[in-house]
Amino acid sequence: HPNLDSALLVLRHLYKGRIKVTRDYGTIPEIMCFPSRLNQAFINILVNAIKSIEGQGNIYIQTRMENDHVKVNIRDTGKGISEEDKQFLFEPFINMDHGLNGSRVGLALTKDIILLHQGTIEVESQPGIGTMFNIQLPAKLNMSMMYANS
Repeated sequence: HPNLDSALLVLRHLYKGRIKVTRDYGTIPEIMCFPSRLNQAFINILVNAIKSIEGQGNIYIQTRMENDHVKVNIRDTGKGISEEDKQFLFEPFINMDHGLNGSRVGLALTKDIILLHQGTIEVESQPGIGTMFNIQLPAKLNMSMMYANS
């Protein structure tokens, strides 16, 4: 939760007065992580959410514990992403002028950060309705794997 709150604080000037942020924080354990890298992943997702919302909108952040994983869902009421563009969302160095208008900045790095933390990231989106990023992080990490991949 401190990582999410920190990311929101850094980005406040981009959404203040325009986008309502709703936090639904569940009871989750502290997890072993590289905090600055995880912050960067959250910032990248939130910047994309903010950029996708034209005018007024909402961002919803939900955390919860499920089995042995911490789940973080970040949902926005922005433009959404087409199925055609979604397949390239996490690919580095692909210019997607026809649809995403640069809204994928940092998402390849974000995926790498989540994978470094032995997690997964998936996206659900509907054009005109919004996008949700579903992140799953293990509550307990294999630290030898984590440091080997850093």
